[in-house]
Amino acid sequence: MVVKRFGNLYFDTNVLESLSSNIYEDPRLVNLQKMALGLLKMNIFIPQIVLDEFLNRKLLHIRKKLAALLESKDIINKHTHSKIEFDFNQKILEQEAAQILKDNIKKSKISVFANPAISVDEMVVKAINRVKPFGEKGKGFQDMVILQSIIKHCSNNTLKNIFVTFDKNDFNHKDVVKTIKE
Repeated sequence: MVVKRFGNLYFDTNVLESLSSNIYEDPRLVNLQKMALGLLKMNIFIPQIVLDEFLNRKLLHIRKKLAALLESKDIINKHTHSKIEFDFNQKILEQEAAQILKDNIKKSKISVFANPAISVDEMVVKAINRVKPFGEKGKGFQDMVILQSIIKHCSNNTLKNIFVTFDKNDFNHKDVVKTIKE
């Protein structure tokens, strides 16, 4: 439920990643929430692509840890002539982890909004011309979708809007400022 507020606060994926796995309990987010929701009267938002990117990175991390665990099990079995086995279904484990992360986002009072329709032609032109956040090798598609999603979401209101990111290279560029002003 979105409450009428003074403004909106938008998070980039890297902000979510900097928090602990129990996002809603992370003291940094709790303090930010108190300030944003209470003192500043701001709603906290992320576009769907930020949630998807965050979940994808967390699940990739889980897959790497599971692979390391299985490799360790094999080494132990080899050196001890044992037959240790783990009984888990990786797909179910990943689904449960994804659900926990989504639940944590909800508990943290972060509202997720759908990715808006974005012109593919416009994106291609920006990529070819390497308009930031697109980089030298065409990287930056996800950042451009995040940027366009937030811009379109902001265009539906007259509130103050703040975008929080740790990405100084792509979002702190004159092309991005120009895109926002357009």
